[in-house]
Amino acid sequence: MEPLILIANPGSASRKYALYQGTTSRADIHFEFEDGKIICGIETADEHFSLTTDLADLTAASSQVVTLLRDKQVLSDDETIESIGLRFVAPGSYFAQDHIVDDEFEAKLQATLPRAPLHISATLAELKELRRQFADTTIVGVSDSAFHRTKPDYALNYGLPLEDTDAFEIKRYGYHGLSIMSVVQILTAADKLPSKVIIAHLGSGASVSAILDGKSVDNSMGYSPLEGLIMSTRSGTIDATVASVLRNVLNLDDSGLETYLNKKSGLLGLGGSDDIRELLTREKDGDKRAKLALDTYAYSVQKSIAQ
Repeated sequence: MEPLILIANPGSASRKYALYQGTTSRADIHFEFEDGKIICGIETADEHFSLTTDLADLTAASSQVVTLLRDKQVLSDDETIESIGLRFVAPGSYFAQDHIVDDEFEAKLQATLPRAPLHISATLAELKELRRQFADTTIVGVSDSAFHRTKPDYALNYGLPLEDTDAFEIKRYGYHGLSIMSVVQILTAADKLPSKVIIAHLGSGASVSAILDGKSVDNSMGYSPLEGLIMSTRSGTIDATVASVLRNVLNLDDSGLETYLNKKSGLLGLGGSDDIRELLTREKDGDKRAKLALDTYAYSVQKSIAQ
């Protein structure tokens, strides 16, 4: 019998899980907020279930996964999850590779929290909950930037003093590596991978990657997932002076500025909604603000591809 593996993908606005037996998918589980409540969707090869949970926040989602799988008879009472893969997003050379999750890994992630609090906090909360729920299970932290380690130095560095960026590991690490790698693997398996290809990951977070002979040579994200394209609630790349001006005129501290750029900008800031479906509907009804948001978003994708 092939081992049962649980994959955990913690996001700031959702939690996604997948149950595999070896390389065969048995179920996908998705938690997200909808109308102020956390909705869970479970999809198997044969059925799709959707239910409203009593969870107050997403941190506790992992505590529901096994129970839900057993209730829906996806996982039998005598089956045990043997290992867990946890996707993580964090800057730094240490986090540009996979690691067994242990006390050292958790401590390093905790120490990096001040550098990218909004992106690391969800991962850290998920990690702690998984270690509590599955204390005797091996957990592997899977790096979302490892695929981009093949980027050349000129795509990795900022135009900042090298002694500083080297000392503090401020580099354009890039993200969505797992997603991009999976596309490359699928194209390779189908013998359809060209020497040069652009791959766009367009979701709540969005990025564009340049692939040469199956290896990453650039990704539009940088030190954190904030850089690059306009996204659902993220500003994408802006002039650093703009951030300084916003800090002053809006009287923001570091945390406030981070929240402003990551949670209140992008499609939400431009169009008043982070749901592209709503914006498309409003655009059809003649809403100029929705059109502006969609046009600006599309332009940022086109511009990144052209670069």
